[in-house]
Amino acid sequence: MTRLALAHHIGLPTVTALLLPFALLECRSRAADASASETPPRELLVTTADFAFDAPDTIESGWVRVRLLNRGSEPHHVQLVRLREGHTVQELLDQMKEGNVAPSWALFVGGPNVPKPGSTSEVAVELAPGNYAMLCFIRSGDHVPHLAKGMTRLLTVIPTTKPQGREPAVDGRVILNDYSFSLTTDLRPGRQTIRVENAGPQPHEVVFIRLLPGKTRAEALAWARNRVGQPPFEFAGGTLALSPGGENFLTLDLVPGNYVLVCFVPDVDDGKPHLAHGMIRELVVK
Repeated sequence: MTRLALAHHIGLPTVTALLLPFALLECRSRAADASASETPPRELLVTTADFAFDAPDTIESGWVRVRLLNRGSEPHHVQLVRLREGHTVQELLDQMKEGNVAPSWALFVGGPNVPKPGSTSEVAVELAPGNYAMLCFIRSGDHVPHLAKGMTRLLTVIPTTKPQGREPAVDGRVILNDYSFSLTTDLRPGRQTIRVENAGPQPHEVVFIRLLPGKTRAEALAWARNRVGQPPFEFAGGTLALSPGGENFLTLDLVPGNYVLVCFVPDVDDGKPHLAHGMIRELVVK
């Protein structure tokens, strides 16, 4: 019997009554799907000091917006490293001391780089359940990295049945490779979201620095090596190291000026920062 014949056979009002529950279920399902797709990322606020992280011990999995607020007198950042089950933060630190900058059981998932003074730095990243190391690699004036001064912390990402959030909309992309930065759009003044992708075969980062008026790239790099006097630049955010295939969604709030993009991650072969291999780029925001 056809659907139309069935309707005439049992009466149209009865058919409507039979189909109504299914229609309601479908509407609820669509509403749930829409709600999940519109759910913004969770927020993980990390406050840094000299030399410690203040952050929650746990967060639910899914899309997370990691915000860095620096209350210390020195610059700080938040490198997130997912540890394969059975491995620890201390084991990661021991491997790095021995020169193994990228153990096979450690996945570098980025994190917010140094913010400009008086501001925050933030990235959005999809975090899977597991244990993560939080690290600060920046060196003080005594050339001792902050992680050696106790700036490490364990973050546990727990599974969730809640909506996972969504991938942020972007204004452009920055692609990292051995050893270059490629931009798909010109950066502009103001707030914008950039998708940072590591297309290279080893970990890479992108540090944004804005040169102070009259200062040069050479002066900025000389200060980074020697840490003498006031820096000829200010930090403007960026992402920390990403393992191959990794991505962060970086939120920038830029002012007009001359900028330099740099990768300081040590090379897996010779241990030199990727900067020494030419991974640096100048650009103008106007």
